[in-house]
Amino acid sequence: MNTKIYAHRGFSAKYPENTMIAFRKAQEAHVDGIELDIQLTQDEKLIVMHDETLDRTTNGNGLIRHTNSSLIRQLSAGAWFDQDFVSEQVPFLEEVLDWIKDTDIELNIEIKGDPRDREKAVSQLLALLNSFDLKDQVVVSSFDHMALKLLREADLNVEIAALTLGMLADTSQYLATHQFEGIHCHYSGVTEEDVQFLHERKQAIRLYTVNDQDILLSLCDIGADAVMTDDPLLALFARNHSQKK
Repeated sequence: MNTKIYAHRGFSAKYPENTMIAFRKAQEAHVDGIELDIQLTQDEKLIVMHDETLDRTTNGNGLIRHTNSSLIRQLSAGAWFDQDFVSEQVPFLEEVLDWIKDTDIELNIEIKGDPRDREKAVSQLLALLNSFDLKDQVVVSSFDHMALKLLREADLNVEIAALTLGMLADTSQYLATHQFEGIHCHYSGVTEEDVQFLHERKQAIRLYTVNDQDILLSLCDIGADAVMTDDPLLALFARNHSQKK
């Protein structure tokens, strides 16, 4: 099986994470997929950002859920990384979906944020996926499995993957019980037998976040469905090397 390469928060090794330039540069590298994170703002807009606060990746501060999207759009999402990217804004999820619908890139949307906002976040996400008709191009994941269950109850056609730190005591049964199609977990401790067991049950396994070429090569060799990486060029090189063996 051809292991897919997902750019973790875009091409985040060389560009500011979760920005349009990071996504476009990942596309130029010919990735199979892009992973990004979403948060709900005070005025109930879904923006693309990993942290619950603005402090680390913008020149603003405070909780996203306490800040209006119009104010967030005035901030720089790239200056923290390098002054060359000072003009990069925090993307709206809608903006990313409008861009990616004209590509063949898969999109992994990770639901982040305060659990108190999960119902609103799930509702907004589903409305956008319906609006852009992108369900076949998207997999939704989260460490908040309650949010995933809400999404599954609302729609049976969205691919859902449980985010975990590692394999569970009975991963396949857990996924089947909750009608999740796959698991996204840390690569350490995952064996070829784990991958084969899930594949026999038509369940996907995607692994995060891998930036070491030898590890990337080994994960491709055991047949992981996808590997998430900050450096997609490195990962693509390792994947292609694996295919030639």
